[in-house]
Amino acid sequence: MLQEILFRLSQRLAGPLVERPYVPSEPMVYLHIPKSAGMAFNSSLAEGLGASAVVAGFDHSLFGAFDAFDSLGPEVGATVYGPDDALPAGAHLVGGHFAYSTLRRFYPDGNFCCVVREPVCRLVSHWLFWRQFSDEILEPWGPNWSQLVSLARRPLVEFLKAPEIACQTDNLATRMLLWPDARIPAGDFIPGGVDTQLLAGASKALRGFHFVDYLEDPLFAANVGCWLGTRFEMQRFNDTRRALEGFPVDLDRELSPEALELLEHRSRLDLVLWRLVVRSRTPEQDPGALRAQVVSSVLDRHRVVQG
Repeated sequence: MLQEILFRLSQRLAGPLVERPYVPSEPMVYLHIPKSAGMAFNSSLAEGLGASAVVAGFDHSLFGAFDAFDSLGPEVGATVYGPDDALPAGAHLVGGHFAYSTLRRFYPDGNFCCVVREPVCRLVSHWLFWRQFSDEILEPWGPNWSQLVSLARRPLVEFLKAPEIACQTDNLATRMLLWPDARIPAGDFIPGGVDTQLLAGASKALRGFHFVDYLEDPLFAANVGCWLGTRFEMQRFNDTRRALEGFPVDLDRELSPEALELLEHRSRLDLVLWRLVVRSRTPEQDPGALRAQVVSSVLDRHRVVQG
């Protein structure tokens, strides 16, 4: 019931999503939400557009209250842009993990696109993705950030309860659309009292994009190609693999009633945005039925990989 109320509110406050024409002379600017097939989409866009100047990296939106940037290894540190750092000019494709505000600041005339994913699937994939990293792989990220990523080695419930990584686990799409917003704690979870305000802002931000689609759309690749006016093939890339040896995953055991409740709460705002995109792209589709099918399919696939 709450989801339906929030969804109707988001529709009433901002109206439907409207696709805008792609302008080849302007850069492609992609809001890359982690674990939403972004690496595959980036690679596919670069190939389809013949983009040679590609901007990757991170701003501070995904780091929350973390401030030990001097502890990052030099190679990783060079990819992290601080508040006073300018993103490169002359880009053909911008596909790093940058918040909407950062992208608008440096590429105001770009072709803005965004791909959303059913948020519980995204969050479970995020936990499993981080869980596969060994100490050796994490070493370039330095001890401080590696310690936070290593929280994924804990049970799912503990991972979802850790406020120090709320910047990655708590309604991430909403955070990236609105960062920096004083109503969203950098090092804690979003309080329920601001849900309607944040949804109004996030859904309004989505309407500033030229192209928005949802990953599970059967016509996703065709829609992208139609928008670009060229053939587009979506590649597969960066799939989540089996968890790190020594930290096996019994997904059925991990998905306890408490974990399922936390997954829903950590996804409550992003789910409204996902439903908004589903309704805009495929009005004939029942978002609830689609969601049940998608979640079941994704969890079954993870069971096979982690089994």
